[in-house]
Amino acid sequence: MATIDLTQLLLPYGNRTIKVKATGTGYDDSDWSNTVTYACLPVLKKKDASTLTITNTRAACTTYTLYDKNNTVLDTVSFSGSDGDTIDVDVTNFGFTQDAYNDIYCIASDGNDTFTSATFKFWYGSNIILGVSGLYNSTTALTRTDAAVGKTWTMTSNEITSDFDTLFPFNEMVKETVDGNAMVYVPEMYWRLGYDSNGRLTDIAVAPEEITTLGSGQVSAHSDAFYYGAYGGSWSSDTLKSASGVARQYSKTRAQFRTAAQANGTGYQIIDVLHTRILEMLWLIEFADKQSENIMWGYTNYGGNCGATDTLTAPSGQLANQGRMRWRYIEDFIGNGYEIIDGITGSYVTADPSQYGDTQVGTSYTGTSINGYELAALQSPDANNPLLLVPKEGANNGSYNTYFCDYVNNPAGNYMIFRGRRNSSVSYGLFAWGAYDVSYSDGYIGSRLLKLL
Repeated sequence: MATIDLTQLLLPYGNRTIKVKATGTGYDDSDWSNTVTYACLPVLKKKDASTLTITNTRAACTTYTLYDKNNTVLDTVSFSGSDGDTIDVDVTNFGFTQDAYNDIYCIASDGNDTFTSATFKFWYGSNIILGVSGLYNSTTALTRTDAAVGKTWTMTSNEITSDFDTLFPFNEMVKETVDGNAMVYVPEMYWRLGYDSNGRLTDIAVAPEEITTLGSGQVSAHSDAFYYGAYGGSWSSDTLKSASGVARQYSKTRAQFRTAAQANGTGYQIIDVLHTRILEMLWLIEFADKQSENIMWGYTNYGGNCGATDTLTAPSGQLANQGRMRWRYIEDFIGNGYEIIDGITGSYVTADPSQYGDTQVGTSYTGTSINGYELAALQSPDANNPLLLVPKEGANNGSYNTYFCDYVNNPAGNYMIFRGRRNSSVSYGLFAWGAYDVSYSDGYIGSRLLKLL
């Protein structure tokens, strides 16, 4: 597949229709049927800690005005350069919030027309790294690392107060209405993952910008922003929704949930391995404990309607021990039935939504005692996507109180995977995986909406 940076074409600003003609030996795409609409506009990038760069400029535009999210003018820059030149802008006096993302956009003017860039999130401040280690230890408590050292959380009257409430990325996780769905925004993040010599995940850390200092066995990773359903999936006109005050939908196959999620439009799908694991890693960083029951069990049954936790005032909390819960506005992140996840069939996993289906595609992997045992270790079988974490080892411990403390079943073959809890067994919880044939459905298995950005 050929990739072309369209900004290098230096086309006039505005929506431009580009026609692509493919030729080759014995082939000529003579009807010019391949077209794409390109919104040619200024592009904002971060140069360094205090400098914003405007790229994809045009000589015809003599001013570039910068605005914040409240549409307040931050600066107006005169421009007399050539097409494609860059403009560096010092943001020191913009009044940016320290140690936070600050939204900024620009409007270019040629004296007659204006052209507005996409909004850019400029991280202003220190690259605050929050991490934990001990993921392969048999003890459930994790050791906080980096700037997470000394941080803690408490639960009072079933609502959680956390030192992480004001720290990235947790402070960016807010509930929004998107296309009529209640979704939780999860920001773009940078990661550090550490492994032992056998490929077992041992430590993890998250930050707003790239983590450049890596130790032995550590790699860096990046995750794009996405929206995760604030509620379990519900059903409306054959479309999977995320809404309060309605019944959760169970008793559908993975293919049916997938199709119903896609009916919402571009970027929609059901939750998958990659994005669920990203959230699970954030949970571990916040709570520093692999035993999810030490924080919240979640509802030890199923069939509860969506919106039960709307009465909570904190981002995280529960209605009662073993009752309905939410974490970072995600209701039933644990409990109220199982949830089917996509991107995995048997022992094949992928993060490419175009490959999601009910056959085995993607990267194959193997594990030791990962069928019917307690999850002991995670691995990253895809070197290009370290956050695509799957079971590597299980432990024969019927008490489910060591390692990740949850049951895992990940057989090879045409099996779909579901996660979560539907009863009070200690074998289920945050990291529990079960498996059924890809065409299976049941009255306690649902799914959830996800939107890629």
